[in-house]
Amino acid sequence: MHCQYSRDNVLPLRVLDVGKPGDATPTVKLKINETDTHAPYLALSYCWGPQPVPEPLRLRRDNAKALVKGIELQDLQQSIQDAIFVTRELGYQYLWIDALCIIQDCVTDKGTEIGRMAAIYKNASITIAAATSSDAAHGFLSEEPEPYCPQYKVYVPMTNNTTGTVYVSVGPYEPDHPLDKRGWTLQEFMLSSRMLIFSDYELLWQCKEVDLRSVSANGLDYLQPLETLPWTVFDSDAEPYYGNLDSEKLYLWKTITQQYTNRELSHMSDRLNAIKGITSELETLWRDINVYGLWKKWFIELLACCGAVMSHPWRK
Repeated sequence: MHCQYSRDNVLPLRVLDVGKPGDATPTVKLKINETDTHAPYLALSYCWGPQPVPEPLRLRRDNAKALVKGIELQDLQQSIQDAIFVTRELGYQYLWIDALCIIQDCVTDKGTEIGRMAAIYKNASITIAAATSSDAAHGFLSEEPEPYCPQYKVYVPMTNNTTGTVYVSVGPYEPDHPLDKRGWTLQEFMLSSRMLIFSDYELLWQCKEVDLRSVSANGLDYLQPLETLPWTVFDSDAEPYYGNLDSEKLYLWKTITQQYTNRELSHMSDRLNAIKGITSELETLWRDINVYGLWKKWFIELLACCGAVMSHPWRK
């Protein structure tokens, strides 16, 4: 199955231990995986948003030991609290969140852990996507979803000289998520094998074998506005059905860069790091070197390329 990438489920270096399923009074603490613990875990994809003052609780060099002993839930931003709740409800014990699993004031640790982002999201059992929240402070579970109402109206004459209104949908609903506008989250979307997406109207599911859809049987029809990549592109143990030829590789990279360029970054210095998970994967699979976003093998061609995107040859 393309949806199950991980072979051995080794935890990342750091994860949040949110308590064992069934615990009457579960706690939250930072777990440092020093002995290659094997266990399933979830990952969170979310928007940080504007940074409040005082700064919210994050992993730093001077508080790591304290977080290992325990974390007060109320000290965490709402999106992180919501993700912990979802993790427990799904019956998982471990959760990876960048703000609490990467040492934020250590350049060396940031560089190391950002380089592991591909493996972290690929091997997560599920990625929780806080799609509708543009700010971690507000969370993604606090507001009651409004029922969906199509934009086109048809007025129908009724009895007793009244007029009824019928709302008509002319096609699948295309979500407009703040999460999909952020630069860092592109690789999280492309590398995750399964995503549980908290959307505007419904809880959505997407994996490498199932297109974007509601988790309920009677949900809306959805259109995924983002271009996904064939999962086998990132799987060194499989024979990819697309991505062997140079022309296919170039198409894949142009697709990635076009989507990435349309996204926003709070700090322009993150431009290379925010896509490092994808480039590190492709460097291994393509046996090439990525130089400031350009591949050594096609350096001149990509330097002069206008970035036009062609048709989608791997889609049915």
